[in-house]
Amino acid sequence: MLEAKVTAYINKKQLINHNDTILVGVSGGPDSLALLAYLNSIKKSYNLTLVVAHVDHMFRGEESFEEYLFVEKICEEWGIPFEGSRIDVPKYIKDTGKNPQQASRDCRYAFYRDIMEKCAAQKLALAHHKDDQAESVLMNLIRGTSGMARIGIPLKRLFGGGWIIRPFLAVTREDILEYCTEMNLNPRIDPSNEKDIYTRNRFRKYILPMIKKENSKALDHIQRFSEDLEQDEGFLMVLAEKEYNSLELTEKDGILKVPISSLGKVPKPLQRRVIHLILNYLYQVKPYVFSYVHIECIQSLLTESNPSTSVQLPSGLQVTKAYDQLLFHFGRLPSVTLSKELRIPGKTALANGAVIETVLLDPLSEKWEHASRYTCILPLSEEDLPLRVRNKRDGDRYQPKGFTGHKKLKKLFLEHKIPVHERESWPIIVNKNDQIVWIPGLQKINLEKTPMPAIMIKYVE
Repeated sequence: MLEAKVTAYINKKQLINHNDTILVGVSGGPDSLALLAYLNSIKKSYNLTLVVAHVDHMFRGEESFEEYLFVEKICEEWGIPFEGSRIDVPKYIKDTGKNPQQASRDCRYAFYRDIMEKCAAQKLALAHHKDDQAESVLMNLIRGTSGMARIGIPLKRLFGGGWIIRPFLAVTREDILEYCTEMNLNPRIDPSNEKDIYTRNRFRKYILPMIKKENSKALDHIQRFSEDLEQDEGFLMVLAEKEYNSLELTEKDGILKVPISSLGKVPKPLQRRVIHLILNYLYQVKPYVFSYVHIECIQSLLTESNPSTSVQLPSGLQVTKAYDQLLFHFGRLPSVTLSKELRIPGKTALANGAVIETVLLDPLSEKWEHASRYTCILPLSEEDLPLRVRNKRDGDRYQPKGFTGHKKLKKLFLEHKIPVHERESWPIIVNKNDQIVWIPGLQKINLEKTPMPAIMIKYVE
Protein backbone atom coordinates (compact mmCIF):
# COMPACT_ATOMS: atom_id res chain seq x y z
CA MET A 1 0.00 0.00 0.00
CA LEU A 2 2.65 2.55 1.05
CA GLU A 3 4.97 1.69 -1.83
CA ALA A 4 2.24 2.20 -4.42
CA LYS A 5 1.11 5.55 -2.96
CA VAL A 6 4.62 6.96 -2.65
CA THR A 7 5.79 5.76 -6.07
CA ALA A 8 2.75 7.27 -7.78
CA TYR A 9 3.32 10.52 -5.86
CA ILE A 10 7.00 10.65 -6.81
CA ASN A 11 6.19 10.19 -10.48
CA LYS A 12 3.30 12.68 -10.44
CA LYS A 13 5.32 15.39 -8.68
CA GLN A 14 8.60 14.50 -10.45
CA LEU A 15 10.51 14.28 -7.18
CA ILE A 16 13.15 11.76 -8.25
CA ASN A 17 15.04 11.32 -11.51
CA HIS A 18 16.90 8.26 -12.70
CA ASN A 19 20.56 8.21 -11.63
CA ASP A 20 19.98 10.66 -8.75
CA THR A 21 22.28 10.71 -5.73
CA ILE A 22 20.00 11.11 -2.73
CA LEU A 23 21.06 12.02 0.78
CA VAL A 24 18.53 10.59 3.24
CA GLY A 25 18.08 12.19 6.66
CA VAL A 26 17.65 9.31 9.09
CA SER A 27 17.09 9.74 12.83
CA GLY A 28 16.34 6.10 13.47
CA GLY A 29 12.66 6.72 14.19
CA PRO A 30 9.77 5.06 12.33
CA ASP A 31 9.33 7.75 9.67
CA SER A 32 12.93 8.15 8.53
CA LEU A 33 13.74 4.43 8.79
CA ALA A 34 10.69 3.60 6.66
CA LEU A 35 11.76 6.23 4.11
CA LEU A 36 15.23 4.69 3.90
CA ALA A 37 13.75 1.21 3.49
CA TYR A 38 11.42 2.42 0.73
CA LEU A 39 14.16 4.27 -1.19
CA ASN A 40 16.42 1.24 -0.84
CA SER A 41 13.64 -0.90 -2.38
CA ILE A 42 13.42 1.31 -5.50
CA LYS A 43 17.16 1.96 -5.75
CA LYS A 44 17.73 -0.46 -8.63
CA SER A 45 14.71 0.59 -10.68
CA TYR A 46 15.75 4.25 -10.54
CA ASN A 47 19.51 3.50 -10.50
CA LEU A 48 19.84 5.62 -7.34
CA THR A 49 22.88 6.25 -5.18
CA LEU A 50 21.84 6.54 -1.53
CA VAL A 51 23.79 8.14 1.32
CA VAL A 52 22.51 8.40 4.89
CA ALA A 53 23.02 11.44 7.14
CA HIS A 54 22.42 11.17 10.89
CA VAL A 55 22.83 13.82 13.60
CA ASP A 56 23.11 13.14 17.32
CA HIS A 57 22.00 16.41 18.93
CA MET A 58 23.45 15.26 22.27
CA PHE A 59 20.34 16.09 24.29
CA ARG A 60 19.92 12.60 25.74
CA GLY A 61 23.46 11.45 26.40
CA GLU A 62 24.08 7.73 25.92
CA GLU A 63 20.52 7.13 24.67
CA SER A 64 20.91 9.38 21.62
CA PHE A 65 24.40 7.98 20.96
CA GLU A 66 22.89 4.50 20.83
CA GLU A 67 20.52 5.77 18.10
CA TYR A 68 23.58 7.01 16.20
CA LEU A 69 25.13 3.54 16.41
CA PHE A 70 21.80 1.92 15.46
CA VAL A 71 21.52 3.93 12.22
CA GLU A 72 25.19 3.30 11.43
CA LYS A 73 24.64 -0.46 11.86
CA ILE A 74 21.52 -0.44 9.62
CA CYS A 75 23.51 1.28 6.89
CA GLU A 76 26.29 -1.27 7.21
CA GLU A 77 23.81 -4.15 6.93
CA TRP A 78 22.05 -2.61 3.91
CA GLY A 79 25.26 -1.53 2.19
CA ILE A 80 24.48 2.21 2.29
CA PRO A 81 27.21 4.83 2.99
CA PHE A 82 26.76 6.48 6.40
CA GLU A 83 27.62 10.06 7.38
CA GLY A 84 27.11 10.85 11.04
CA SER A 85 27.86 13.76 13.34
CA ARG A 86 27.56 14.40 17.08
CA ILE A 87 26.79 18.09 17.55
CA ASP A 88 26.72 19.78 20.96
CA VAL A 89 23.37 21.51 20.42
CA PRO A 90 22.93 22.39 24.14
CA LYS A 91 26.11 24.48 23.87
CA TYR A 92 24.82 26.06 20.63
CA ILE A 93 21.60 26.99 22.44
CA LYS A 94 23.60 28.59 25.25
CA ASP A 95 25.74 30.54 22.77
CA THR A 96 22.88 31.75 20.55
CA GLY A 97 19.86 31.92 22.87
CA LYS A 98 17.73 30.02 20.35
CA ASN A 99 15.02 27.60 21.42
CA PRO A 100 15.88 23.87 21.32
CA GLN A 101 13.83 23.08 18.21
CA GLN A 102 15.23 25.96 16.14
CA ALA A 103 18.78 25.31 17.35
CA SER A 104 18.50 21.61 16.48
CA ARG A 105 17.19 22.43 13.04
CA ASP A 106 19.99 24.94 12.37
CA CYS A 107 22.70 22.43 13.28
CA ARG A 108 21.05 19.52 11.48
CA TYR A 109 20.48 21.36 8.21
CA ALA A 110 24.00 22.83 8.24
CA PHE A 111 25.31 19.26 8.43
CA TYR A 112 22.98 18.15 5.64
CA ARG A 113 24.23 20.96 3.43
CA ASP A 114 27.86 19.99 3.98
CA ILE A 115 27.23 16.31 3.22
CA MET A 116 25.18 17.12 0.10
CA GLU A 117 28.15 19.03 -1.22
CA LYS A 118 30.59 16.30 -0.17
CA CYS A 119 28.72 13.51 -1.97
CA ALA A 120 27.41 15.70 -4.83
CA ALA A 121 23.80 14.79 -4.02
CA GLN A 122 21.02 16.31 -6.09
CA LYS A 123 18.33 15.56 -3.49
CA LEU A 124 17.91 15.53 0.28
CA ALA A 125 15.02 13.21 1.18
CA LEU A 126 13.21 13.84 4.46
CA ALA A 127 10.43 11.77 5.99
CA HIS A 128 7.71 14.36 6.76
CA HIS A 129 4.25 12.90 6.18
CA LYS A 130 0.60 14.00 6.05
CA ASP A 131 0.22 14.13 9.84
CA ASP A 132 3.30 16.38 10.08
CA GLN A 133 1.83 18.57 7.37
CA ALA A 134 -1.51 18.94 9.15
CA GLU A 135 0.25 19.78 12.41
CA SER A 136 2.40 22.43 10.70
CA VAL A 137 -0.47 24.09 8.81
CA LEU A 138 -2.67 24.28 11.91
CA MET A 139 0.18 25.48 14.14
CA ASN A 140 1.10 28.22 11.66
CA LEU A 141 -2.50 29.39 11.29
CA ILE A 142 -2.98 29.55 15.04
CA ARG A 143 0.38 31.27 15.48
CA GLY A 144 -0.71 33.97 13.01
CA THR A 145 1.81 33.16 10.29
CA SER A 146 1.27 34.86 6.94
CA GLY A 147 2.40 34.48 3.34
CA MET A 148 4.16 31.39 2.06
CA ALA A 149 4.74 30.08 5.60
CA ARG A 150 1.04 29.15 5.79
CA ILE A 151 1.58 26.26 3.38
CA GLY A 152 3.32 24.32 6.14
CA ILE A 153 5.94 21.89 4.86
CA PRO A 154 6.76 22.35 1.16
CA LEU A 155 6.86 19.22 -0.96
CA LYS A 156 10.18 20.35 -2.48
CA ARG A 157 12.42 23.37 -2.20
CA LEU A 158 15.88 24.46 -3.23
CA PHE A 159 18.60 23.58 -0.75
CA GLY A 160 22.39 23.28 -0.79
CA GLY A 161 22.77 23.29 -4.56
CA GLY A 162 19.98 20.74 -4.95
CA TRP A 163 16.49 20.03 -3.66
CA ILE A 164 14.82 18.91 -0.46
CA ILE A 165 12.12 16.38 -1.32
CA ARG A 166 9.44 14.85 0.91
CA PRO A 167 7.95 11.76 -0.79
CA PHE A 168 6.09 10.67 2.36
CA LEU A 169 3.69 13.64 2.16
CA ALA A 170 1.64 11.10 0.20
CA VAL A 171 1.07 8.92 3.28
CA THR A 172 0.00 9.12 6.92
CA ARG A 173 1.73 8.18 10.14
CA GLU A 174 -0.51 5.13 10.32
CA ASP A 175 0.62 4.01 6.83
CA ILE A 176 4.24 4.33 7.93
CA LEU A 177 3.79 2.31 11.12
CA GLU A 178 2.08 -0.45 9.13
CA TYR A 179 4.97 -0.44 6.67
CA CYS A 180 7.50 -0.73 9.52
CA THR A 181 5.63 -3.83 10.74
CA GLU A 182 5.45 -5.35 7.25
CA MET A 183 9.16 -4.80 6.65
CA ASN A 184 10.14 -6.07 10.13
CA LEU A 185 11.81 -2.76 10.91
CA ASN A 186 12.64 -2.03 14.52
CA PRO A 187 12.81 1.78 14.73
CA ARG A 188 13.94 3.69 17.79
CA ILE A 189 11.38 5.86 19.61
CA ASP A 190 12.43 9.29 20.86
CA PRO A 191 10.75 9.74 24.30
CA SER A 192 10.71 13.52 23.85
CA ASN A 193 7.98 13.03 21.23
CA GLU A 194 5.55 12.30 24.06
CA LYS A 195 6.32 15.37 26.15
CA ASP A 196 3.53 17.95 26.28
CA ILE A 197 5.99 20.83 26.68
CA TYR A 198 6.38 20.91 22.88
CA THR A 199 3.60 22.54 20.85
CA ARG A 200 3.83 20.00 18.02
CA ASN A 201 3.41 17.13 20.48
CA ARG A 202 0.21 18.66 21.87
CA PHE A 203 -1.21 19.04 18.37
CA ARG A 204 -0.22 15.45 17.56
CA LYS A 205 -1.67 13.95 20.73
CA TYR A 206 -4.85 15.98 21.24
CA ILE A 207 -5.91 18.12 18.28
CA LEU A 208 -5.21 15.91 15.26
CA PRO A 209 -7.14 12.91 16.65
CA MET A 210 -10.25 15.11 17.03
CA ILE A 211 -9.92 16.40 13.48
CA LYS A 212 -9.52 12.89 12.09
CA LYS A 213 -12.57 11.80 14.05
CA GLU A 214 -14.61 14.60 12.44
CA ASN A 215 -13.46 13.70 8.93
CA SER A 216 -11.36 10.69 8.00
CA LYS A 217 -10.17 12.56 4.88
CA ALA A 218 -9.07 15.63 6.82
CA LEU A 219 -5.35 15.03 6.26
CA ASP A 220 -5.91 14.70 2.50
CA HIS A 221 -7.82 17.97 2.47
CA ILE A 222 -5.10 19.80 4.44
CA GLN A 223 -2.40 18.47 2.11
CA ARG A 224 -4.36 19.60 -0.94
CA PHE A 225 -4.94 23.00 0.69
CA SER A 226 -1.18 23.31 1.23
CA GLU A 227 -0.34 22.46 -2.38
CA ASP A 228 -3.04 24.78 -3.80
CA LEU A 229 -1.94 27.61 -1.52
CA GLU A 230 1.67 27.17 -2.61
CA GLN A 231 0.64 27.63 -6.24
CA ASP A 232 -1.56 30.65 -5.43
CA GLU A 233 1.20 32.26 -3.38
CA GLY A 234 3.70 31.67 -6.16
CA PHE A 235 1.48 33.48 -8.65
CA LEU A 236 0.80 36.41 -6.30
CA MET A 237 4.48 36.75 -5.46
CA VAL A 238 5.31 37.20 -9.14
CA LEU A 239 2.90 40.15 -9.21
CA ALA A 240 4.26 41.45 -5.90
CA GLU A 241 7.83 41.37 -7.21
CA LYS A 242 6.81 43.63 -10.11
CA GLU A 243 5.34 46.11 -7.63
CA TYR A 244 8.41 45.84 -5.42
CA ASN A 245 10.75 46.61 -8.33
CA SER A 246 8.75 49.74 -9.19
CA LEU A 247 8.91 51.31 -5.70
CA GLU A 248 12.16 53.27 -6.27
CA LEU A 249 13.67 52.25 -2.95
CA THR A 250 16.79 54.05 -1.75
CA GLU A 251 19.30 52.80 0.80
CA LYS A 252 22.00 54.80 2.56
CA ASP A 253 23.85 54.44 5.85
CA GLY A 254 21.85 51.35 6.82
CA ILE A 255 18.46 53.02 6.25
CA LEU A 256 16.09 51.72 3.57
CA LYS A 257 13.64 54.42 2.44
CA VAL A 258 10.27 53.45 0.96
CA PRO A 259 7.99 56.11 -0.58
CA ILE A 260 4.62 55.97 1.18
CA SER A 261 2.77 57.27 -1.87
CA SER A 262 4.05 54.38 -4.01
CA LEU A 263 3.55 51.60 -1.46
CA GLY A 264 0.14 52.97 -0.50
CA LYS A 265 -1.13 52.57 -4.07
CA VAL A 266 -0.33 48.86 -4.19
CA PRO A 267 -3.49 46.69 -3.76
CA LYS A 268 -3.70 45.28 -0.25
CA PRO A 269 -3.16 41.59 -1.16
CA LEU A 270 0.02 42.52 -3.04
CA GLN A 271 0.99 45.19 -0.52
CA ARG A 272 1.36 42.57 2.22
CA ARG A 273 3.61 40.51 -0.03
CA VAL A 274 5.68 43.53 -1.07
CA ILE A 275 6.32 44.21 2.62
CA HIS A 276 7.34 40.56 2.97
CA LEU A 277 9.85 41.07 0.15
CA ILE A 278 11.27 44.14 1.86
CA LEU A 279 11.65 42.24 5.12
CA ASN A 280 13.20 39.24 3.33
CA TYR A 281 15.78 41.65 1.90
CA LEU A 282 16.56 43.21 5.28
CA TYR A 283 16.59 40.10 7.44
CA GLN A 284 19.43 37.71 6.68
CA VAL A 285 17.47 35.16 8.70
CA LYS A 286 13.80 35.96 9.23
CA PRO A 287 12.85 35.73 12.94
CA TYR A 288 10.91 32.65 14.00
CA VAL A 289 8.32 34.84 15.77
CA PHE A 290 7.40 36.85 12.67
CA SER A 291 3.64 36.94 11.93
CA TYR A 292 0.85 38.81 10.16
CA VAL A 293 0.63 41.19 13.14
CA HIS A 294 3.97 42.72 12.12
CA ILE A 295 2.80 43.18 8.52
CA GLU A 296 -0.37 44.90 9.74
CA CYS A 297 1.66 47.22 11.97
CA ILE A 298 3.71 48.32 8.96
CA GLN A 299 0.58 48.79 6.86
CA SER A 300 -0.96 50.94 9.60
CA LEU A 301 1.92 53.42 9.25
CA LEU A 302 0.80 54.16 5.68
CA THR A 303 -2.40 55.80 6.93
CA GLU A 304 -1.19 56.96 10.37
CA SER A 305 -1.98 60.67 10.90
CA ASN A 306 1.09 61.18 13.08
CA PRO A 307 3.89 62.10 10.62
CA SER A 308 6.62 60.84 12.97
CA THR A 309 5.88 57.47 14.54
CA SER A 310 7.45 54.02 14.44
CA VAL A 311 6.89 50.32 15.10
CA GLN A 312 9.32 47.86 16.61
CA LEU A 313 9.83 44.52 14.83
CA PRO A 314 11.73 41.41 15.95
CA SER A 315 15.55 41.32 16.04
CA GLY A 316 15.91 45.08 16.47
CA LEU A 317 14.35 46.17 13.16
CA GLN A 318 12.32 49.39 13.33
CA VAL A 319 10.06 51.02 10.77
CA THR A 320 9.76 54.77 11.21
CA LYS A 321 7.28 57.00 9.43
CA ALA A 322 8.95 60.22 8.37
CA TYR A 323 6.23 62.24 6.64
CA ASP A 324 6.12 60.79 3.10
CA GLN A 325 8.56 57.92 3.66
CA LEU A 326 8.90 54.72 5.66
CA LEU A 327 12.39 54.20 7.02
CA PHE A 328 13.47 50.60 7.73
CA HIS A 329 16.47 50.48 10.05
CA PHE A 330 18.09 48.36 12.76
CA GLY A 331 18.47 50.13 16.08
CA ARG A 332 18.09 53.86 16.56
CA LEU A 333 18.34 56.24 13.65
CA PRO A 334 21.80 57.80 13.61
CA SER A 335 22.37 61.35 14.79
CA VAL A 336 25.52 63.48 14.51
CA THR A 337 26.94 65.82 17.12
CA LEU A 338 27.73 69.23 15.67
CA SER A 339 29.85 71.62 17.75
CA LYS A 340 32.49 73.66 15.96
CA GLU A 341 33.68 77.22 15.63
CA LEU A 342 33.57 78.41 12.02
CA ARG A 343 36.78 79.39 10.32
CA ILE A 344 36.43 82.93 8.98
CA PRO A 345 37.44 83.02 6.22
CA GLY A 346 37.88 79.36 5.36
CA LYS A 347 36.22 75.97 5.33
CA THR A 348 34.91 73.99 8.30
CA ALA A 349 34.30 70.23 7.88
CA LEU A 350 31.39 68.83 9.90
CA ALA A 351 30.83 65.38 11.37
CA ASN A 352 27.88 64.81 9.01
CA GLY A 353 30.18 65.07 5.98
CA ALA A 354 29.09 68.60 5.01
CA VAL A 355 31.36 71.62 4.72
CA ILE A 356 30.65 75.21 5.73
CA GLU A 357 32.61 77.79 3.73
CA THR A 358 32.86 81.44 4.78
CA VAL A 359 34.01 84.35 2.61
CA LEU A 360 34.63 87.94 3.74
CA LEU A 361 32.92 90.51 1.54
CA ASP A 362 33.27 94.23 1.04
CA PRO A 363 31.17 96.59 -1.10
CA LEU A 364 33.57 96.15 -4.05
CA SER A 365 33.84 92.38 -3.83
CA GLU A 366 32.83 90.34 -6.87
CA LYS A 367 32.06 87.32 -4.70
CA TRP A 368 28.58 88.48 -3.70
CA GLU A 369 26.12 85.72 -4.57
CA HIS A 370 22.38 85.59 -4.69
CA ALA A 371 21.20 84.23 -1.37
CA SER A 372 19.53 80.83 -1.24
CA ARG A 373 18.64 78.30 1.42
CA TYR A 374 22.22 77.07 1.30
CA THR A 375 23.95 80.44 0.95
CA CYS A 376 23.42 83.43 3.22
CA ILE A 377 25.02 86.86 3.59
CA LEU A 378 25.20 88.45 7.02
CA PRO A 379 26.63 91.70 8.36
CA LEU A 380 30.03 91.14 9.92
CA SER A 381 30.11 92.42 13.47
CA GLU A 382 32.74 91.81 16.13
CA GLU A 383 29.90 91.54 18.64
CA ASP A 384 28.70 88.36 16.90
CA LEU A 385 32.06 86.60 16.56
CA PRO A 386 32.98 83.85 16.77
CA LEU A 387 30.24 82.06 14.86
CA ARG A 388 29.63 78.41 15.69
CA VAL A 389 27.65 75.49 14.31
CA ARG A 390 25.76 73.27 16.73
CA ASN A 391 22.78 70.93 17.05
CA LYS A 392 19.31 72.17 17.89
CA ARG A 393 18.31 72.56 21.52
CA ASP A 394 14.96 72.46 23.26
CA GLY A 395 13.38 75.90 23.26
CA ASP A 396 15.49 77.26 20.38
CA ARG A 397 14.05 80.37 18.74
CA TYR A 398 15.09 82.38 15.70
CA GLN A 399 14.09 85.71 14.09
CA PRO A 400 12.47 85.26 10.67
CA LYS A 401 13.30 87.81 8.01
CA GLY A 402 11.02 90.83 8.26
CA PHE A 403 9.84 89.91 11.79
CA THR A 404 10.55 91.88 14.90
CA GLY A 405 9.74 88.95 17.17
CA HIS A 406 11.06 85.42 17.41
CA LYS A 407 9.65 82.08 16.33
CA LYS A 408 10.15 78.57 17.67
CA LEU A 409 12.65 76.52 15.68
CA LYS A 410 10.40 73.47 16.14
CA LYS A 411 7.66 75.22 14.17
CA LEU A 412 10.05 75.83 11.28
CA PHE A 413 10.92 72.14 11.20
CA LEU A 414 7.23 71.24 11.14
CA GLU A 415 6.50 73.71 8.32
CA HIS A 416 9.21 72.14 6.18
CA LYS A 417 8.22 68.60 7.20
CA ILE A 418 11.65 67.71 8.49
CA PRO A 419 11.58 64.20 10.05
CA VAL A 420 12.31 64.07 13.77
CA HIS A 421 15.55 62.09 13.38
CA GLU A 422 16.90 64.63 10.86
CA ARG A 423 16.17 67.53 13.19
CA GLU A 424 18.57 66.06 15.74
CA SER A 425 21.49 66.48 13.31
CA TRP A 426 20.39 69.66 11.58
CA PRO A 427 23.14 72.34 11.54
CA ILE A 428 22.32 75.55 13.41
CA ILE A 429 24.59 78.62 13.01
CA VAL A 430 24.78 80.76 16.17
CA ASN A 431 26.76 83.83 17.31
CA LYS A 432 28.90 84.08 20.41
CA ASN A 433 25.76 84.78 22.48
CA ASP A 434 24.25 81.48 21.22
CA GLN A 435 21.60 83.37 19.24
CA ILE A 436 20.56 81.70 15.99
CA VAL A 437 21.73 83.68 12.97
CA TRP A 438 20.99 81.13 10.22
CA ILE A 439 19.45 77.67 9.66
CA PRO A 440 21.00 76.20 6.49
CA GLY A 441 18.57 74.62 4.08
CA LEU A 442 15.51 76.19 5.71
CA GLN A 443 16.15 79.91 5.91
CA LYS A 444 16.91 82.42 3.18
CA ILE A 445 18.82 85.49 4.42
CA ASN A 446 20.15 88.18 2.10
CA LEU A 447 22.02 91.41 2.70
CA GLU A 448 22.13 93.96 -0.10
CA LYS A 449 25.49 95.57 -0.81
CA THR A 450 26.23 98.23 1.78
CA PRO A 451 29.31 100.13 2.90
CA MET A 452 29.61 97.84 5.90
CA PRO A 453 31.63 94.59 5.72
CA ALA A 454 29.73 91.31 5.40
CA ILE A 455 30.28 87.57 5.49
CA MET A 456 28.94 85.00 3.03
CA ILE A 457 28.29 81.52 4.45
CA LYS A 458 27.79 78.54 2.16
CA TYR A 459 26.61 75.13 3.35
CA VAL A 460 27.76 72.33 1.03
CA GLU A 461 26.38 68.80 1.66
